[in-house]
Amino acid sequence: MNRENLMQLSAYARVDGGWVGGVWIISFFLFIGAFKSALLGNLSFLLGLVSLYVYGRRLRAFRNNALDGEMSMLRAYTHGLFTFFYAAVLMAGAQFLYFQFFDHGYVMSAYMATLQKPEFKDLMTLNGISAKDLDMAITGLQAMRPIDITLQFLFSNLLLGAVLSLPFAAIMSRRKRVGTRR
Repeated sequence: MNRENLMQLSAYARVDGGWVGGVWIISFFLFIGAFKSALLGNLSFLLGLVSLYVYGRRLRAFRNNALDGEMSMLRAYTHGLFTFFYAAVLMAGAQFLYFQFFDHGYVMSAYMATLQKPEFKDLMTLNGISAKDLDMAITGLQAMRPIDITLQFLFSNLLLGAVLSLPFAAIMSRRKRVGTRR
């Protein structure tokens, strides 16, 4: 891939990352609302799935519009890595602003309340997690600063994007047809 192709790919990925990141941000705020309403949690999950549809449509548009319908798996995977990188950075910015200036401990306290419920503790015990380990995890979570929370989400989103880019690249790549007759 030459410099011009990389610049083109990066430009498309920035725009596509903006679309995916925007959907992720809306999904994140619905997730926050899920502590008060299960419906918002379901909408958050559905929007997470919609973001995959949005990415698939954007990748197909890149292949068909910018590359005349031909795209190698490497280029498709690179587009995915770049797109999910830009989406994750956009999401991290929104999350940091939320946790730093608006949250005031709401998400962590709601999450801690869930972890403290007897039925959750029983579930953890069934899965081989001792009460001591759970208490250590809770203590660790309570010590997290907004930047720590944001970085956790950022790294998770980057890893998720790297993994999700593979099947999309495999599905959306198309090779040049050689020697076809009309």
